[in-house]
Amino acid sequence: DYQYYALQKGKCFQKQWHRNRLILIEELHFLNLRAAVADIGCGSGNVVFAFAGKVKSIVGFDYNTESVEFLLSKIKSDGIINSDASTLDILDAVPELYRNKFDKIIFNEVIEHFDKSEVETVLSNLSKMLKTGGEILITTPNYGISPWTLIELLIDKFKMFPALLGEQHRVKFTLAGLESYCKSAGFFIKRKGTFSLLSVLLAVFGAKFAEYIVKVEVNHLKYFGPQIFLVARK
Repeated sequence: DYQYYALQKGKCFQKQWHRNRLILIEELHFLNLRAAVADIGCGSGNVVFAFAGKVKSIVGFDYNTESVEFLLSKIKSDGIINSDASTLDILDAVPELYRNKFDKIIFNEVIEHFDKSEVETVLSNLSKMLKTGGEILITTPNYGISPWTLIELLIDKFKMFPALLGEQHRVKFTLAGLESYCKSAGFFIKRKGTFSLLSVLLAVFGAKFAEYIVKVEVNHLKYFGPQIFLVARK
């Protein structure tokens, strides 16, 4: 339940970092009321809770059974009727039940946790879950020209979270590198960019101001933000 409480009760910068991912989805107009959605690597379900009322259906998938159990419990207690959660390892063969099922897939801050040798399999399996013409939104730390590497070193040095560099984060993506992987997997790139350069720090001036700034970043910050986003179509 870490992500849920980080968004709801975290410190200013931590909360904004998680809010930015939700604002990104809104600003890209990625979802709609007709969409069957999968949030893969859903954690404790922030995307599910934020967008259940704005889509046809949404399923949160995670390999962590505790995260899935937390999400299922919240779905039930909150009375969310068009949502579900299930355990899934995206490296395994995609169950027939989930093949060609989803209009939209959200893959937030997950792809960097695999080995390079596994990324091709991950993207292939994500494609199998999408309907023809379906779209995927991927976000990941930006190891290109951005402050992310410094941020990561500081996080590891001061032990703010479990170690990231070389342990949790196994693949260091640049925007061009992620685009290349997706094209090789047969995806057509619709939109790409970066975000979270100033908006997280400016949250000290209030959530509404930070929200305005992250929207500007999504629309205009092509290269320098510490987080990459990419929208691709099957």
